[in-house]
Amino acid sequence: MRTVSYMIIVQCLFMWDVALAQRSIRDIFKELKDLLGGDVYKTNKGQVNNTVQVIEVTTLIGSVKNTAEVTLAKFQWSTAGTGSDKHVIVDSLVSDVYVEAQGETQTPSLAFYHPNGSLYSRFEETRAGTLVRRYHIANFTPGMWTIQRQIKDTYDLEVTGRSTLDFTYQFMDPDTGDMFPLTGLPIPGTTVKLDTRLTAIDDIANVTRVSLVDGTARELYGTTPVQGAGKNRNTFRSSVTIPEQPFRISLQGTDRVGYMFVRQQSAAISLQNTMTTTCVHVSPSTLTTAHPTVEEHKTNQQGGSTYKPTTVTSLSGGPSITHTLFPNVLLAVILRWCVS
Repeated sequence: MRTVSYMIIVQCLFMWDVALAQRSIRDIFKELKDLLGGDVYKTNKGQVNNTVQVIEVTTLIGSVKNTAEVTLAKFQWSTAGTGSDKHVIVDSLVSDVYVEAQGETQTPSLAFYHPNGSLYSRFEETRAGTLVRRYHIANFTPGMWTIQRQIKDTYDLEVTGRSTLDFTYQFMDPDTGDMFPLTGLPIPGTTVKLDTRLTAIDDIANVTRVSLVDGTARELYGTTPVQGAGKNRNTFRSSVTIPEQPFRISLQGTDRVGYMFVRQQSAAISLQNTMTTTCVHVSPSTLTTAHPTVEEHKTNQQGGSTYKPTTVTSLSGGPSITHTLFPNVLLAVILRWCVS
């Protein structure tokens, strides 16, 4: 089970000082999205209502008893990639599939094909701003679905659904003989034990692979896990080598009726611990610069985070203000300083 946080970027009039900022606002919020596992919506006044509806629908996923929102696939679909198709596995334990695509320069347009190869057209779609389109597929056949990109652009794409089958994970501490969870994150390049615990264990036949994948869903490391016995039969232990770059954990297996399943972690695990942002904007009265900085952002395997205090400084003569920021507060501060 996991909690999904949503971030809204409202399009506004601002001036970006390239000399002071090394990354764009879009990149900053994308980094936040990858770290926290939420979504970023860029919209305008005319599309705010649609955006709110998308978020309301999303928060309802998993509200049905004994189900959770699960991620079936999440990746960046680059224009540099070969081919125009992507394949997504949907198993018999999933209902109400949602496909959300965010374009880089244009509104996304996708086509969907059944596992038998026929075109699927009975979906509902909603736009959230100018760059996000969300598709709802309520009636589907389990199997390998094909998603085709109709407009050539770089997409951030996530396929989610409602399911009783989900997983949690823990890296184990080698200093305790792998008996207790590791505090914090493992060191890149080291090999550690990874325990994944599944819900609805009686509904699956096996787990065949545990993978660490990058932002494009490319496998960085993969292995066959060993299932526990007795009361631990819902636990699958793997020995994994930790990559240098951010990664997500992905599980593959077979359900009881013979369909393949995939469950993927939504938030990326990043071993980079410093993020600095600078925003310059035009306010009605004066030009103000804010430097919100988060130092030592550490996300452990339980999803907790620790932050040093963040200092926001006004260059227009105002006092320095120090806050201890959590993700939603950080977002609010950035929006407060960036939106007039």
